[in-house]
Amino acid sequence: TVTMTPGCVLQTNDYAIPQKIAVLYPNPFEDRLHITLSDPAYLHQAQVLIYDVSGRELYRTPLTTADVELDLAKLAAGTYYYKINDANKTLQFGALIAK
Repeated sequence: TVTMTPGCVLQTNDYAIPQKIAVLYPNPFEDRLHITLSDPAYLHQAQVLIYDVSGRELYRTPLTTADVELDLAKLAAGTYYYKINDANKTLQFGALIAK
């Protein structure tokens, strides 16, 4: 159900489409996940966090280079979520599948 309120305007610039700042591969992954940042400027305070489907944080590491390899062999097969943060701002998020 959509409720319209007179005088209320929704514009397309009200929502910013996040820029993809990193490529994570392969996805699905087995033991290792690679992250390549599109711009080294994001290295200032960037970190990657990985969560299980219940939202529990399982992994956190700073992104200190533009190309990072994560050893995620301890994760069981399943779906996970990642978030890349810079200070207190989310830069990118998405889903990962562990084989």
